[in-house]
Amino acid sequence: MILEFQTRPEAEAMLDTINQMAVNFWQSQGYSISDGKLVGKNAATHLDAADKVKTETWDTVKESDVGTFYFTSLTGTPYEAAMSQLESLFSFTEKELPSKETLEDV
Repeated sequence: MILEFQTRPEAEAMLDTINQMAVNFWQSQGYSISDGKLVGKNAATHLDAADKVKTETWDTVKESDVGTFYFTSLTGTPYEAAMSQLESLFSFTEKELPSKETLEDV
């Protein structure tokens, strides 16, 4: 599933909001964020592990073949509950990404 937007700025604004929600969640779980990246933990010591740094973004905004903009939906993930909050803040359509064959049939 994807979240589709009419403009790139709309898609980027929602993606930024999702990323900030993720930062807040992971910090509440005791993780550190450094330079916009999530710092993993050493399983044995539970201390920050500098070699376990991951990019802190849900996805990237892509342009569809029909000129809309999209990124992967949160539906079906552990973060699905955030969708209700996002629906009140942003205008988007959740749908399957159409294949090129589907677009050619239209």
